[in-house]
Amino acid sequence: MTFVDCCAHPFNGRVIGNIERQQCRPHAVFSSDSYVSPLADRFAATAVSVDPNRAAVPISATEIREEPAAHLDKVAPPVRQWIESNWLAS
Repeated sequence: MTFVDCCAHPFNGRVIGNIERQQCRPHAVFSSDSYVSPLADRFAATAVSVDPNRAAVPISATEIREEPAAHLDKVAPPVRQWIESNWLAS
């Protein structure tokens, strides 16, 4: 098995840092990404792989973060509204 650094992306590192500063820990980590197991292990949580082939949702959060305007059709309406207000506002 190849080790995948779940902290390699700056966004993931911030999320992990925020979780580690909290008093409570997750019981499960849900992800389509291959690093779900090492990430769950970091918190002694259960890894739950969701749609790893991305059949139901054919895009990753990384792709959305890299080009949010190009992928608004693939996010839920409240998320779209937040992206439009916070990332795409002029």
